[in-house]
Amino acid sequence: MKTFILTLLLISLNTSAIAGPPKGELFGYRLGDKYPVGPQTEFEAGDFIAAKLIVAEKPEKPDNFGTVKLMVTPKSFTIFYVYADSEFPNEKTAKVFADSYAQLLNKKYGSKCVQRKTDPEWGPLALVCSSQYELSVRYFVAPGKSPERIGVRIGLEAVGGTASQSLSGKLVSEGMQLETQAKKESLEKAQRDQRMKGL
Repeated sequence: MKTFILTLLLISLNTSAIAGPPKGELFGYRLGDKYPVGPQTEFEAGDFIAAKLIVAEKPEKPDNFGTVKLMVTPKSFTIFYVYADSEFPNEKTAKVFADSYAQLLNKKYGSKCVQRKTDPEWGPLALVCSSQYELSVRYFVAPGKSPERIGVRIGLEAVGGTASQSLSGKLVSEGMQLETQAKKESLEKAQRDQRMKGL
């Protein structure tokens, strides 16, 4: 029965849902591409240093996956991390879900990627593809939920090679540009306020 379910999942994912981690692609998005921000784009609040979090508008994913989100650079909206979180009421159901997709992804991409050893409590899978991208299935505790819910995150990020260097450099560069711009605007405002003092 378990093999049958995994076969169905593999057929489902082969159609469109998870395509191309060895090429930096997941859920229909590619690391390094610029996200087409528009009026309907939803940004999610959070404490991120020099980055923004976008809720993907047209992801390709199985129905039982949670919302797909993209970490992007702050000016050009270049994608550097793609992931989907799914939450479960207890550790047992989270583990069944995580193990099923870990087996599936390992079966599909294991021959093209290198498996990195991980702590079982961290998650069941970490595949390094093309020496640049890491495809992972990991656990987390969903914040602010009572009773506590266990989450499973399936994600892809650049971890080495030219992809990582390029995206890291872009993130730092754009962050510095925004910081410089903010300081300039703050100084100009202070100067305007000073000229108008007492008037």
